[in-house]
Amino acid sequence: MVRFVRLCFGMLVRLFRGRQSLLLENLALRQQLVMLKRRLLLQYLRYHHEDRTHLGLEKGTPGGRIRSEASGRVLSQKRFGGLHHRYNRAA
Repeated sequence: MVRFVRLCFGMLVRLFRGRQSLLLENLALRQQLVMLKRRLLLQYLRYHHEDRTHLGLEKGTPGGRIRSEASGRVLSQKRFGGLHHRYNRAA
């Protein structure tokens, strides 16, 4: 009987250690996902306020974007991982 209890106890310890490591890995992945979502949201808000033009503001931006020169070479800046671009003219 004692041998059976020791065997069951050993199996339960291994089972819980395995579950514990899976839970900790899952928790770490969730934390990374939350940080990624937060970073993407902050990037989008920055794009929305600094780069995106609004008709209600007469094609201006809420952040007060300064218009570039009328002539010169056009420079492209990637925004949002290359999904959007901001174009300015070189001085």
